[in-house]
Order: sequence, then C-alpha cells, then structure tokens
Amino acid sequence: MKNKKLLAIILCVAMIVTQFSMLGVSAADIYEALSGRDDFLMGVNIHPVGNSAAYNEKQYSAIFDAKNLGSNIIRIDGLPSDQLGYDYYKSVGDVAATKDMQVMLVANAFKNYLCDENENFLTADQLDLNAISAHFTELATALKGSIKYYQLGNEMDNSFYKSSMNHGATYSTTAYHDLTVAAIAINTARNAIKAVDPDAQVGVNFSYYHRGFIHGLKTVDCDLTTAGTQTLTLDYIGMDFYSNMIDSGLFGSLDYTDNIEDLAKYDEPIIVCEANIVAEGWDNNNHDNVTYDEDADWLAEFATYCYENTNVAGFIAYELYDEPALGGDSFDKEKFFGLIDKYGNKKETYTALQQLFGGVDAERGEITEVTANTVGDTVTGTLIDGI
Repeated sequence: MKNKKLLAIILCVAMIVTQFSMLGVSAADIYEALSGRDDFLMGVNIHPVGNSAAYNEKQYSAIFDAKNLGSNIIRIDGLPSDQLGYDYYKSVGDVAATKDMQVMLVANAFKNYLCDENENFLTADQLDLNAISAHFTELATALKGSIKYYQLGNEMDNSFYKSSMNHGATYSTTAYHDLTVAAIAINTARNAIKAVDPDAQVGVNFSYYHRGFIHGLKTVDCDLTTAGTQTLTLDYIGMDFYSNMIDSGLFGSLDYTDNIEDLAKYDEPIIVCEANIVAEGWDNNNHDNVTYDEDADWLAEFATYCYENTNVAGFIAYELYDEPALGGDSFDKEKFFGLIDKYGNKKETYTALQQLFGGVDAERGEITEVTANTVGDTVTGTLIDGI
C-alpha cells in the first residue's frame, strides 16, 4: 500500500512538471508575487502604433497584454506637438486608466531643444526657453488627467558622455560635456508642466553607470536668471540597466546596486525605466534557439531587489514585444528584448514578471480600430473607446 501511495505521488509530481514544461516554464521558475508596497510602480515599455514592434498592430493589444502582465504603469515614447498627437496620447492614457494603469510618456525628442541642426550642443544663451515652455505648457494642458509621468529625453547621458576612460559614475568636464544647457532646459520644461499639473511627475533617465549625468545636473546652475546656483529638482530619477552591463571588467565588480546606493542621497525616488536580459549570441539567425530560464531569474532578482529597496519607486521592463523589423546590425539584440516574441508567444521573462507582478491572463473583449500616422517622433491618430 505504501509503495502504491508513493508511486501515485511520484506520478502526480511528474504530471505537474510535465504541465509546466508544456507551458514553457520549468518547475524551478516559480516566483512568489511581490506584496506589501501599494505605492510601487511595476510595468512594461510599449510603443505607439506605427512603430516596428511585431505584435503591436493595434495599441489596445499592448495595453491589454501589459495589464495581463500585472502592470500598473506603461511607458510609451513620443513627443507630440499638434492636436492629433495630443489626442492620441490622451487616448492611450485614458484607455490605460480603464485598466488601472498609469502612463509614463518619454519625450524622446527633447534633446532637439538642446542642439542645432547639426546636433551640436547649444550654449545656455542660445536655448529657446520660450519655445520649451510653450510646448510643454500645451502638452501638459492637453494630457492633464490622462498622463501623470513625464520623462524628458531618453538616455541623454550617452550624448553628453565623452570619455571612454571613465565609466561615468562621477561628473567632471573630462567625462561629460557641460550639463548647464541640459539642466536649464529640463528645469524650464518641468516648471511648465508642473504649473499646469502640480501632480505630474517629471524626471530624466540615464543608462549603464552614467549616474555622473545625474550628479552633473545637480551640480550646475539650472536657472541663470536668479542669484546663486539653483539646484535642479526632479520628481524621480530614471535608470536603464541591462544584464550585460554587470561587471564590465574595466572598473571592477559593478552592478545596478552601485547606481541605486549612490543616487539615494538625493532623496528623490528612483524608477528603473528599462531593464531586461541580454543573452550571449543573440542575432537574427539563432535567437529563436536561445533559452531564457537563467536570464529570467536575473530579471526577477532585479525586480525583487527594487521592490524591497525603499529608495526605488518602480520597475519597468523593456519591452513588451519583440521588434524584428528594427534595421541595422547595431539593433540585433534590441530586436529581441520583448517579453512576447514575434509570433505572440510569451517568453520565460514574461512568465517570471507576471508571477512577481501578480498578473492574470484574461481574454480580450471587444475592441475598436486604431489609426495613426508616424512623422518623426510625432505620432498622430485616434484611439476610440479601447478595450
């Protein structure tokens, strides 16, 4: 009798393992849902319609899949400058709200205000502060109540960073171009947004160990019209960090904790705005053969660390869908950052975060069409009703 019971237990366990295997999830890849912090943002990056994300033919699919992941925030790129663009992003925010999700808008073309037509940095007296203020006043007026989080520029640290001999953790004129022009422009845009929507959260992000970019923004004068040095205030500090950035070998053992521990001194919330794994050997030819089990563990550990660190206010994975249509060899890895592949299959990275975020798969309801046209960084179109 005991042997029969033991055999039954073994068979039961085997069936469970088999089921997980069929789902593409190993029995070891089970993560306990994060709990205890109602204020923590957890979500995923999406793109506007018209972009190269393979599975993103309709914006509602991205919003729906982000909700199934367990997200309470989505991060989307674009800097609209006309009414059609404002209406589009307002609709994204309004539909996300029906799924209890906030939206972070990445004003990725913000750097254009800092450069001339040849992409040379302007000096502080060359900045068109009136144009910046007018644009972001209009933007915030159109999006108030629909979008709460604004990120000014995207990884502008890479544009200002100039020294290959320094990993960018400290600010100096050797490592970075003068950041005064950036600080003034950021301060001007933030003031314009906050004047319209005091509850809006405005920040900037950096990548790798380039936290010296943040230190520099906090060092230079962000308002030359007042006496003394005015220190730039941010509502949050964004950080982008990927698995291949750990331990560069040039500067000893480094990881994301170095950035977070150093920046905590500013007492401004840190939000991980982009995070994912970068597996060895990724390219267009063999990516379908890459397994994600070990890498999903790294991503889950990173998200858990952030959740348990009170200096961190959020964790947003990059990105929801693969982008196999991205051009150029330099994009080989970025084409496959998606949690969902080009066939619509969910990777182990999706499963791991879904378990941590407490997401639940649900069927799509009735939807309506989305139309859009893409012109540079401005996406125009209309999203009606939604899910």
